[in-house]
Amino acid sequence: MDRKLREIALMYSGGSDSTVAALSLAKAYDRVHLITYRSTGIILTRQSEAHFRQLRERFGADRFVRVRLDNRRIHRLLLDTLPTDYRTYCEGTAPGVICMACKVAMHVRTLIYCLEHGVPEAADGATRTQADHPECMPGVLNALRRMYADYGVRLINPIYDVGRKADIDRRLDREGFRSSVRIGQARRFNQPVCLMGPWSTMWHFQAPYSEEKMIGYVREKRPVMDREIRAWLRRRGLDLDALRRPALVTDRGSDHDHRPIRVQSEFGERQDLLVSRILSPIWFLLDLYLTVRARLAGAR
Repeated sequence: MDRKLREIALMYSGGSDSTVAALSLAKAYDRVHLITYRSTGIILTRQSEAHFRQLRERFGADRFVRVRLDNRRIHRLLLDTLPTDYRTYCEGTAPGVICMACKVAMHVRTLIYCLEHGVPEAADGATRTQADHPECMPGVLNALRRMYADYGVRLINPIYDVGRKADIDRRLDREGFRSSVRIGQARRFNQPVCLMGPWSTMWHFQAPYSEEKMIGYVREKRPVMDREIRAWLRRRGLDLDALRRPALVTDRGSDHDHRPIRVQSEFGERQDLLVSRILSPIWFLLDLYLTVRARLAGAR
């Protein structure tokens, strides 16, 4: 009897973090499903191909399943309540719900993919060095892990404690991967481009995201996520109870421990604060716009 393949789905942008995660998983799993998303506000998704080609050359084409998914429907569903979510979860802080809506939508679609294709585990490229970003905060990842576990899928963050960005770069260099130009913290031109992310990132140097509020956002959206997952499977005639993997339902993994979160600079603290202050009028206008939208929504 043939041994069952050990498979995992990885949210894959093609950037340094997700590529190092793919390297780690390729050595531990028989097959890795690399999922790249087309979402609202994300462009140039084909830039993720550069490192994918190198992964395939290194490990063989049969080790990876390349997947491109359009995630705009789920993303728009979460963005429908953006003004009220902003007032609820971002009062006095940067608009973390903008990034959270995108990332939560990706996790929902990744979980659906795992259920549809019988893949029992999922992963992302989150790192502790980016824990000042909402999607990498330990409490947020713990909440997402619980969501996956409730559906019988295990979520792991294989490189969360790998170290600093320089450690990620050295790992890629050791593995012989050709990388593109580093600008700020990230290596550019090898992953999709988010049109909103840089603006929100610059804002948070003056008004850091609140982990407590971001956890609250994930918890509040859980019913929305559950309805979407069940509706998606129902439209495809799939029985959720038949797809569950009971052995993993209670396997939530180990929660990430909480340590003091320090805002990481992109180009240097002085430069980041200067840019953030120069862009302050944009923050003011966006805050005003979302506040008015929230009040109008509440008056209906």
